[in-house]
Amino acid sequence: MKIFIINILKFFSIIFILIIIVVASYYTIINREEFWKLPNNEKLIVFGSSRSTCAFSDELIPDFVNISSAGESYFYTQFKLKKIITSNQQLNTIFIEFDERDILKKHESWIWSEKYLRKRLATYLPIMDFQEFGVILKNNSKAVLNIPPKNFLKEALYSYYNLIFENNCFKSKSKRYGGAAYLERSLNDSLVEIEKSYREKNKLLNCKIDEINIHYLIKILEFCKQNKVRVCFIKTPVHKMCYSKNEKEAYNEILNTNFSNIMFLNFEYFPLEDKDFSDFEHLNYIGAEKFSKWFAQILDKQILDRENRQEFINNEFLKMKSVNQ
Repeated sequence: MKIFIINILKFFSIIFILIIIVVASYYTIINREEFWKLPNNEKLIVFGSSRSTCAFSDELIPDFVNISSAGESYFYTQFKLKKIITSNQQLNTIFIEFDERDILKKHESWIWSEKYLRKRLATYLPIMDFQEFGVILKNNSKAVLNIPPKNFLKEALYSYYNLIFENNCFKSKSKRYGGAAYLERSLNDSLVEIEKSYREKNKLLNCKIDEINIHYLIKILEFCKQNKVRVCFIKTPVHKMCYSKNEKEAYNEILNTNFSNIMFLNFEYFPLEDKDFSDFEHLNYIGAEKFSKWFAQILDKQILDRENRQEFINNEFLKMKSVNQ
């Protein structure tokens, strides 16, 4: 019996040591500079959540990468952004999605609710500052403890798979750190009415600002300034019924008060039809193709170096509308 117990202890000790080795190696792989290098030395990259994920088809935009991730707050974006910037000296400009939904109080849950911690923590923990991990523990230590160990092991195995069978790069088929999405559903008259009815019932009368998310956006801007990387806020095309008056007012106040010195390109009113949207907030693959091809054209027209950028964009919209009439 004693020998049996000793053998069992030896077995579990070996398993424990192997797990430690796997996880430690995973941390090493993720923190190598090579892992964060852009595959084709692209000079432009966009970060954001679901709206930019669905709007930018990066295979249609030269020298451009979409690393947006649905439901991702600026808190998590900062970690991969720092790695990408420090590993890619050729980067010229980073685009950051910034619209009404990114600054609302309800999206604070994107940082430390159990749902999002289960999704994000295992992926970002290896590149997370100890101080920021402490912020998560302070706000929801219970959720952290409830995350199954298999989530972390799965991330480690993904990294080994990426190292051996893919290109050993953060931008991979699994899209763990983000990437363009392709939605197939199209809005029709009945879906428009459903969306409209839902938003009327749930419209926000008091648009409270998510100060925490804004705090981390400011930290991102400071890091970019230190590393001499140009930042441009972008607002992707949305359906005309997407945002309420209250949301717009709260958004404009934050934009004008906190970020008036940041380059900003507003594509909210890019001319599209209902069939180009998956819902009020997101383009489907048809709308994404239209918008991405046009975006590539204005980049080619040096939109980022123009003085009256928004005026130029608005004039382009008018030209498109006159052609379509």
